[in-house]
Amino acid sequence: PAGLLAPRGLVVGSAATRAAHHTAEYASGPLVARRGQPFDLRVLLPRPFDPEEDGLCVELTLVEEEEAEGAEPPGGPALRLAVTAPPHAPIGRYRLSVKTRTGAGEYAAPFDAANDVFLLFNPWCP
Repeated sequence: PAGLLAPRGLVVGSAATRAAHHTAEYASGPLVARRGQPFDLRVLLPRPFDPEEDGLCVELTLVEEEEAEGAEPPGGPALRLAVTAPPHAPIGRYRLSVKTRTGAGEYAAPFDAANDVFLLFNPWCP
């Protein structure tokens, strides 16, 4: 596959993630997850991901300020991932983005507040 692999959007979490994390009462807005447990992440791509030629990096950055929510991501090819914050990760709001790499170069998706993740203490994780 030629050209940059620029993600068209991200889908962070799911109803199953919210149930597994005991955060279903936070059904709207950014995902509320517990550290030490995986959460679902779908990276919406312009073409299928080729593990032989493409690379992908998920970036979570702890933030302190509030931002407005973004638009709903488009459909199409997607890469499903399970992301797990370490059990001792700081609790707080994280900005989520992805970076891709192909033979044509690297692409860093911009941060979008709609993809933020709130990370909570996890009493079920050692």
